Amino acid sequence: MICKTNTVATLFAAALIMTASVAVAADVVTVHYYNQAGIGSKALHEAIVMANRAFVAAHITVRWVNCHTEESAPSCSGETGPGVYEVSVIGAAPDGSGAKLPHFAMGHALVVPKSNSVYARIFLPRVAQYAEKVGVPVASVLGYAIAHEVGHLVLGTPEHANFGLMKAVWSRSEAHLLVSGRMDFDPHSVKILRNRLVGR
Repeated sequence: MICKTNTVATLFAAALIMTASVAVAADVVTVHYYNQAGIGSKALHEAIVMANRAFVAAHITVRWVNCHTEESAPSCSGETGPGVYEVSVIGAAPDGSGAKLPHFAMGHALVVPKSNSVYARIFLPRVAQYAEKVGVPVASVLGYAIAHEVGHLVLGTPEHANFGLMKAVWSRSEAHLLVSGRMDFDPHSVKILRNRLVGR
């Protein structure tokens, strides 16, 4: 899908990587996040608060660990395994030489079906472009972009929903939800997310 004239849209992509399954056995969701784009600490904090809001609305607890602080460094380097995910906010968008992503994709999750996927990237320039289109702070869009990609990692699938936070292309209706701070996981995604957590 691509943006059309009176449709504000963006797309997230999840790479489907076929590897051996890894057992998921943890009941705590931990997200290590890395600021590789140099975004201000206040804006990054606001983004994490926004991302967390989406999970709270789904009755899911996430422990967010900022891996660019001295206090968290030991945890980030030593904490691995099921239930631990990594998200990096980077300052450049893909140049097309790696994974084949649409030119307007804001994020990318490396998803291993039916296993413990661990890594996602958020492209700050694309986030900023979308934020400008819909007229909201970059931190708000960044937060929902992070929640979207973490959603893929927990779900263990690159599949998208028909509406809401996990929709592949955010149209004007999702933009309105974003502006109002009510961009949530759709009920079906919530059910799968919670089932995944219960099964650990």
